[in-house]
Amino acid sequence: MSLLTGPGLIVLPISIDKENLVLLKHHLEASEGLGYIVAKRGGNVLLVSHESRQEEFNVFLRDLKLELGLRQGFLPAHREAHDVAG
Repeated sequence: MSLLTGPGLIVLPISIDKENLVLLKHHLEASEGLGYIVAKRGGNVLLVSHESRQEEFNVFLRDLKLELGLRQGFLPAHREAHDVAG
């Protein structure tokens, strides 16, 4: 079992332009424990949060989709990032 499939965890694959990855990390760190990023390569990352913060996580994602151009799912060019999720 992967650490990312534990009970109560939300794991969301996201694609983001590499230039915005540092901003995404900054926003997540400033969100007081909302979640964390698991990255393997390029602009494909996994955003992880706990289901108890689902509503707040959804608002966070909605806002950053507009601001940073987050896209749900991995870009095919970096499909190997999917392996991180186990």
